[in-house]
Amino acid sequence: TNRAGARHGPRAVREATSDHIRGVNQTTGVSPYTTGLLVRDIGDAVVRAPWSLEGAHVEIEDQFRKILKEGSSTLTVGGDHSITLPILRAYHKEGKYSEPMGLIHIDAHADTGDAYTGSRFHHGAPFRVATEESLIDPKRTVQIGIRGTLADSKQWAFSKDSGMRVIPMEEAASLGTEGMIEEIKAVVGEGPTYISFDIDALDPAFAP
Repeated sequence: TNRAGARHGPRAVREATSDHIRGVNQTTGVSPYTTGLLVRDIGDAVVRAPWSLEGAHVEIEDQFRKILKEGSSTLTVGGDHSITLPILRAYHKEGKYSEPMGLIHIDAHADTGDAYTGSRFHHGAPFRVATEESLIDPKRTVQIGIRGTLADSKQWAFSKDSGMRVIPMEEAASLGTEGMIEEIKAVVGEGPTYISFDIDALDPAFAP
């Protein structure tokens, strides 16, 4: 909320992965270069009106719609979590999926708040707005790792009230990896699902 830097995420990922990447994952044995997948870094989404939040979202949505029209899918890195909303809108408007998608959301915050300092389209509310616009199905949404202090005890009430499955960090630790995988499968099911990972899901010791 009060720290700049999310916009530099794409650049940091490029720098970290452009030097010495080996070809085989030793745990899974998978070699991404032999899967037959065609993957391209098509650059950053250009935002010409960065001081207009809703205008910036329109620009992002338009660029994603162009990608989807070509029959491609997207893997997106950075900036803050508010960009998820225009991406979900693009998938919906291009008819990629006719029904609201499921959501696997890994984060320290539920991001289902409401209006804050003059806007409800900030990084703390995308999944509330996405639910209200029928972009995601709250009954097929699981939020994992929620933790930390709150400005208001009811800050994330929308998550539970709408039927989202919220797994706080304490419960995630007790469930363990296998338990969480089973819970995710039970909630999300077999339908189309969007995965969103926020960097602050990691312990601040590793991502300050």
